[in-house]
Amino acid sequence: MRFFNNIIYPDRKPLHTADEYQKMSESELMNQYKTDIWGKLEKSEKICLVKETGDRYADQIGIVNKPTFEEEHNNNYYGSYCHSRNEITFNYKTNSNPMQALNTIAHEENHAFQYQCMMDRSVYTDKELELLEKEASNYTDVGTAYDKQVMEIDSNNAGLEYVLQNKDAFIRDESFLPYIDERIDHFERISDLTNNTFDVSNSIPSDSELLRQQLYRIRGEVFGIRMEGTAVEERSDGLEFLYDDTGTAEQVMLENETMYEENTMNNDSMEQTV
Repeated sequence: MRFFNNIIYPDRKPLHTADEYQKMSESELMNQYKTDIWGKLEKSEKICLVKETGDRYADQIGIVNKPTFEEEHNNNYYGSYCHSRNEITFNYKTNSNPMQALNTIAHEENHAFQYQCMMDRSVYTDKELELLEKEASNYTDVGTAYDKQVMEIDSNNAGLEYVLQNKDAFIRDESFLPYIDERIDHFERISDLTNNTFDVSNSIPSDSELLRQQLYRIRGEVFGIRMEGTAVEERSDGLEFLYDDTGTAEQVMLENETMYEENTMNNDSMEQTV
């Protein structure tokens, strides 16, 4: 029971249990991250939801030994990953935006995946594995040195990609645009730090640059929906590279260069009229 101003209220029945989250389809699970639902969940419910989401994402990317989840109490962090314990921490206060919550889950799971690939010598190129191993031995979480690490750029890419894979479910959600704006700020900073260089032996920074470009396109799409009040226009959003393994990031960047320039001009125009 709960007591407020000497009035007794019965405890609210949980919206879903851990077993119910496990039985949900992927679309049903993603719906739990819509603002009107996420904001009503008790922390105990979020704990079950986050773990189920993390386990499914681990399966999706091929993590063999799934990390455990614990609560992160340092409010300077969204979350963290400890390789020695194979443990992810998740901060339920700082992840108040449900899009950021999804981003954090994928970001930290991707760190676990990086260590698996370092041991298996798989997925990443030899140069990428070399960089990941060097950074794992000399990891820093301070300032620009933290942001420039390939280990972090790659996990930031993974977090954003996971949210964007579910873009159509969230594009009208009130938390989506603030998340996109925050990611634009972050990816602009990474673009400045990496100087937009492309290296076939290390494609992680160029993947980040490609995602930066798509963020502006999606932001324009959100403004278009708000201005027109119509259904999502069925047109290319430049995210095909998330699902198509046949093209490189460099090829997609070149193909979308003109569309990106046009969209940037359109964004400026729309922001002046909003």
